[in-house]
Amino acid sequence: MIDTYEFSIKTLDTLTEQITVIDKIGNIVYVNKGWINFSENNDGIIDSDKWNNTNYLDVSDNTAAMGDAFGIEASKGIRSVISGEKEVFYLEYPCHSPNEERWFMMRVTSFKFSTDSYYVLSHQNITERKLAEKELEKSYIELKNTQNIMIAQSRQATIGEITSMLAHQWRQPLATISAITTTLSLDIMMDNYQKTFFTQKIESINELSQALSDTINNFRNFFKPNKEAEIVLINTPVIKALGVIRTSLKSDNIKITEDYTSTEKVNIYTSEMMQVILNILKNAQDNFKRKVTRNPQIKISTNNKSISICDNGSGISNDIIDKIYEPYFTTKNELNGIGLGLYMSKTIIENHHKGSIQAINTDLGVCFNIEL
Repeated sequence: MIDTYEFSIKTLDTLTEQITVIDKIGNIVYVNKGWINFSENNDGIIDSDKWNNTNYLDVSDNTAAMGDAFGIEASKGIRSVISGEKEVFYLEYPCHSPNEERWFMMRVTSFKFSTDSYYVLSHQNITERKLAEKELEKSYIELKNTQNIMIAQSRQATIGEITSMLAHQWRQPLATISAITTTLSLDIMMDNYQKTFFTQKIESINELSQALSDTINNFRNFFKPNKEAEIVLINTPVIKALGVIRTSLKSDNIKITEDYTSTEKVNIYTSEMMQVILNILKNAQDNFKRKVTRNPQIKISTNNKSISICDNGSGISNDIIDKIYEPYFTTKNELNGIGLGLYMSKTIIENHHKGSIQAINTDLGVCFNIEL
């Protein structure tokens, strides 16, 4: 016949958890071997009889009185179970030694024996889990740092391309202004001044100057980093991005079709969204050049909270369409592509805006669909 009391005690002593049982005023009535061993290894009480003369709540309150946040929380939690406010209380807390980092989880539950209530406090060592979480957090931070470096590299590459566009877009109007001023200077020198002609040319200079000013504003919108998201029409970043690249696209005889049916407002980082759209448009432009596409066309449309950018550049090969969002993957070796544009675009859309981006081949080319 098994002695149930001795059997229960031996069972509890085999557990690696440290277990103590207290009564409703906090007096310890039982500790298992795991509790005693932990206390012994940490310069605490080693005699179970001495534990039985200890009030657990007093010890916890003393710790709390010294300003220990976990002691304060533990005291409140234990009392919440004693009062019946909670059935179970959990608390994860650090308990580091001079030689190692350690974490434990306290679990408090209650039971009745005869007519009295008792409360079981178990302390489970969760150090392995916590260390794994720390490593995971470290890896996540390293990944985010690497991701931020990649985004910065991609942005710098885009800035380089856009600066080149800026020089190209300014060249013609500046040359025209120079020609006009030269003509007017010659007329003045030769005393061949005609008021109507002179006025027309001054108006032309004003128009060209305004065009240059508009170009600068478009570029400034892109270069200016967004510290905070802003609520704008979903069409706004598309129109602003086109304001940056439109002249370059037209100089390559690319037809642009715009269809803005959305009236939705979205909470976005405008310059980041511009960067995504510029990357897609620039990729289409480069693809047209590589494939010598006849009558190149790009159609941009919005509907509800989606943006669609489609071209007729014969699409993306099925062999690589699943790889286009991988970092440093590029098909533009001859154009010194760094392979971060679409990776960065996916990161901005999914991580920064909680949306999605998808490339779908069509009969004519490829459509990039952005959902916000």
